[in-house]
This record gives sequence, structure tokens and C-alpha cells, in this order.
Amino acid sequence: MIPSEQPQLLIAAAAEEREALKTILSPDWELIETDNEEEALPVLEQYGENLSGILLGGIPYTADGRKIYRWLKQHSKHEIPLFIILTPFQEHVINRAMELGAAEVLIKPFEPSIVRQRILQCIRLFEKRSAVNDRVRCQAQDTIRQAHPLQQNVEAIIDTMSALVEFRDFQPGSHVRKVRQITWMLLNELKQQYGLTPRQIEQISTASSMHDIGKIAIPDEILRYPGSLNEQQMETVRLHTIRGYEIIQRMNPRGENQILLYAAEICRSHHERWDGSGYPDGLRGDEIPLSAQVVGLADVYDTIVSVRTYKDAHTHQEACKIIEDHYSEQFSPELLGAFRSVRHLMESPPHRIPVPRYDLPLADELEIERQLRRVALTRNEYRQLSDLSGDIYFYYDYQEQTLELSTAFCHTFGGNETVQKIPLAEIRKHIDTNILYHLSSSLSRLSPDNLQIKTELELETADGRKKWFECYFRAQYNGTELTAYYGKFIDIDKLKTEANRWREEAQTDPLTGLFNRGAMQTKVEMLLRSGQPLTFFFIDLDDFKQINDTYGHPFGDQVLRHIGSQIKKRTRTGDLIGRIGGDEFLAVLPGVKDPKLLTRRAGQLADIFTASLPVEGTLTPQEYQVSGSIGISIAPKDGTEYADLLRKADIALYTAKRAGKNTWRFFEPEMLKTTAGSVLSEID
Repeated sequence: MIPSEQPQLLIAAAAEEREALKTILSPDWELIETDNEEEALPVLEQYGENLSGILLGGIPYTADGRKIYRWLKQHSKHEIPLFIILTPFQEHVINRAMELGAAEVLIKPFEPSIVRQRILQCIRLFEKRSAVNDRVRCQAQDTIRQAHPLQQNVEAIIDTMSALVEFRDFQPGSHVRKVRQITWMLLNELKQQYGLTPRQIEQISTASSMHDIGKIAIPDEILRYPGSLNEQQMETVRLHTIRGYEIIQRMNPRGENQILLYAAEICRSHHERWDGSGYPDGLRGDEIPLSAQVVGLADVYDTIVSVRTYKDAHTHQEACKIIEDHYSEQFSPELLGAFRSVRHLMESPPHRIPVPRYDLPLADELEIERQLRRVALTRNEYRQLSDLSGDIYFYYDYQEQTLELSTAFCHTFGGNETVQKIPLAEIRKHIDTNILYHLSSSLSRLSPDNLQIKTELELETADGRKKWFECYFRAQYNGTELTAYYGKFIDIDKLKTEANRWREEAQTDPLTGLFNRGAMQTKVEMLLRSGQPLTFFFIDLDDFKQINDTYGHPFGDQVLRHIGSQIKKRTRTGDLIGRIGGDEFLAVLPGVKDPKLLTRRAGQLADIFTASLPVEGTLTPQEYQVSGSIGISIAPKDGTEYADLLRKADIALYTAKRAGKNTWRFFEPEMLKTTAGSVLSEID
């Protein structure tokens, strides 16, 4: 339908009333006439939004008015003023006219100037109001569009700070997410009892992600301690409630952000107990904020079902029983009742439980700008807190394709500390290719089912040295959509070096520096499982007890060191050499099959016993002629088990001793038929 160039008025009234109004209005408006309300409805469908106003007569006798009223409510996109025509004796139905949403009441007989003025003023008023409403709707839509990235920024900050805590506390990547989900489930169960609105539930659930933010102030050596903490260490850990509260207070100094208000009370009070025995303030009963009570229970449950450095994980059923048996005094009866109602939902993997999202309220443009500035300040404060903690970390925004590095990362691996965000195209300018390879390889293993991994990497640092780092990598998802990666590096080079030294000491004979008996058995058994051929050279000194008795133990130690060093000189780098008894040595050569080569190697080892060692500290110069024997067994020909091969090499050794000193023998099955001794009895 093509609209008229003149404004249009619909008149649904008796002929007499229409004629009177036409005389008054026709010069300025195009008039569309019907006899009554029933006939007016089809006209409304046809002319609809083009009408400037509707004049309705016949109330209360011939028209109800409600049909037009309902049409205006259901179909009109903007407000159309409704004028009710009444006689001088119908003023008592004015209230009814107002109920129909009448903009004005016109009383007969009509005063032309007054009727024209009233209709014109009402139409202009409605047009202005409609224009204002249109602007408000447009601004609201713009605000929603602007609020969406703001919401993402707020959630990104919360998730980033939560990830920082998980890295500091070495928690599984799903802990914060699971606490948030359980908090949301419990609050929904309690909403009628406590009068919670959906908005409050979403805000508290979002705030729960920061419940342990104070742990960034706790030293790593305490957070990583594998056993039970002493009382002094526990006091330090308990401070995380106060530290978290202080951090959140600095983020929200005016108390304008409701999420951060909830986060502050959660940080401070989520370890308070219903019976008053909690910390830090010893609150009792309803003195504890509901938000902190709920997050406290969610935290306890997920800690019980998760692996920690000091404990193994319990099953869901075990966790429920533990809470029922041991936490009845920590939580209110109402909260425990809510837990029983929703605990069947907690068995689902975290990524299959919907994460509550916080929807920002509509705000004007100035409010949006103020919130964005606050977000920027909060991100900067987060970065400063991370830098103060000395964390070596990166944050990769998958959607923006930008990388942020901590100051400690730049110090350790090189890079410009003034760069806040590195675009994807410039990453290779700031990070070594070798480190990028390791990062890419590790991050590719992350998924919605595997949010966090822990590994150890040897990386080259800015000073050119290679050092070992314990690495934690985590992916952040919005449903199934990847949004970000986090990574944290902990320098464990000294710990690794120390651990390797302890491991070597545990495997090494302190006198000769060779493998000890236990290490030899472990390493040889690993080679035997691979199925490759091995040759056992079992070497024993002759009359070693006489050496100690005659020349003393220091000289005996000198002889053992000499024999050990000579065996190493006559074997290859990949051969295994160990001192497996007082004066017994074992050399195991992998991969050698040629009998001639083995015979030549046996001769080279026997040459050790042609040397004489000077004896120091005697009145007259003396030399001791070293003497020994060698027994040889071969796998798999002579056996496939370590103990069996060593026993057969021992039998061959004893056979060599009976044949004369400084010689060797290969094991032969016939040797089992003779009554042979064993040097192994002395070892065992």
C-alpha cells in the first residue's frame, strides 16, 4: 500500500459524529471513515502503521473498544494515539476510556479550535515519543554490540587470572571451571530459599573463578611441597584468603563492580566454617556470605576428586561420602541438602556441563567507555602481579592472534619487554624458533577433553645456555570454540641437576665410579627385554682378601680403582660396566656376535692382570702383581634372564680359576656336570 502524502486519521463513529469531525479536520488530515469498531479492524489491517491517530465513538453503547486496543498492542510497531468521543453525560465512563489507553477524550458538541489543537498536540507528542523510543532502541542495540567485546574482556581477565592461580598452585586445568559449574548448580538449587535472581547466580558463579587468586602471593616451594605442611607453612598458605581479598579490593576501589564485590567476599571467606572454626576471621553460621559458603563446598568437592602433589584422586562416590562424614560441621544443613540434590550432575566431565556466562547490563556510551578503561587497568594490574611473582608465562589470544609475554619470559628467553601484544606475523621476531617448535608441539596436544598438560623441556635461554624447565600449558575454550592458550615455565635446572646427581649416586659405586650391583641388574634387564645379543664378562680378582690383610685397605681400594679404570679403557662407550661385589666386576657388551671378536676382547681384558702396581708406604720398594680370572656367558645362547646368565658366567669364572690364574673361559653346558664352586656366594 502506498501511503498518503497527508497524515491519515481513522474515524469509527456514527455518521453525525463523522460529519462534524470532517468539517473540523478535513483541511489538514486525510480521513478514513467506518461506522463502528468491527468495520474499523479490516481498515487497521490495511492502513496499519501509516495512521496518525484513531477516533472512536459510540462508547459505551455501540462500541467496546477493546478489539482496537488489543490490535494496537499486538500489531503496531509505534504508538498510535486513540481518541474517545463522548457526550456531555458520559463523563462517568472516562475511566473506562483511560483503561483503553486513550490519549485524549473529545466531548460533544465539538469546539473546532479545541478539538484541532488537542488532536494535533497529541499526535506530535506521540511522534516525538516514538522517535525517542527508536533512538533508545538503536542505542541499546549499539550498547549490546559494544558490550559483547567488553563481556569477553571481563571474562578473559577472570579466566586469565584464574589460570595464573592454577599454574601457581599446580592445579589441574579444569579446577576453576569445575568450581564455577558446581557453584552455579548449587545456587540454582538454593535460589528460591534465598531469593536469588538469575543475574546474581551468574555473577557469583563468575566471581568464583577467582577464589584462590591470593595464592599468587604464596611461594612456589610451599605450593609445590609434596608432603604434609608444618604449622608455619600452613599459616603462610592461609594468608592467601587475605591476599586475594586485597588484590580484588585494589581492582574495585569504589565498589562499583558487583562481580568483584562477590569475588572479594569469596576470596576472604571461602575457608570459613559453619561452626566458626575456619579462617581468617572465624565467622560462624550466617555470618559467612552465601557466595563464600557455596564456593567453599564446590572447592572442597573438586579438591577431593582431583590429584594433588600430596594426594591421589578419589572417586565421585568416595568424595560424596567424605563430605557427608567429615564436613557436616563446615557447611550449613541447607547447603548440604542442595549438594545432595545436584551431586549426580557432578560426575559429568567439565566440558559437558554448561558454563554460566555473565551478561553485562545495558549501559550508555560513557558507561561502556568507563568499563573498557577499567578492563584495561585490570589487565595491566594482572600483568604487574604476574611480573612481581616472577612468573615466566605467555598468553596467546587465539581469536585476536596476538601473544603476550611476561617480563620474566623476556628476561629468560630474550625479547622486547616493552611489547605488550605481538601479532602472529611478528612472533618469530621475538621468540627463538626452537622454543616455538616446542610450544607448538605441546599446544597441539590440548583439547576440550585435555585442557592442561605438564611436561619438562630443555630450552636454550637468552645467554645461550640450555636449561630444564617444568612447563604447564592450558587451553581455554568457550564451549567447543578455542579462545586462548596459556603457558607457564618453572626453572628446574638446579633441581634437575641435583636429582640427576642423586640418581647417579644411587646407581654408582662410590669407590670406582662404575654402576653398582642394583643399577647393573636394572640396565642389563632392560637390554635383555629388547632381544639383542649380550655378552657377560664376569671378572674377579685373585686373593683380594690377602691384599687388604698384607698391604692395608687403602692399597686395596687403589687396586679396585685401577681395575675399574682399565676395564673402561678396554670397552666401548655403550658397554655397561659395574662393580657388583667386593672385588667382582661385570662388563656387559651388547650387539657382539662374532666369537673371534669376543675372544680378542676377553684377551684384552685379561691383559689387565699383567700389570704390577707399586705399593706405597713400605720401607723397601715393593710391587704387587695383579691377578684375576674371567668367566663369559652369552645371551640368548646361554639364557635370557639376568640371574641365569650371571650364574653361568660365574661357573665359567670358577672353571677358569681352577685352570690357572689370569685366564678366561666361555660357559659350556658340560660345566654344569662338574662340581664347581662360585664366587657369587661371597657376593650374596
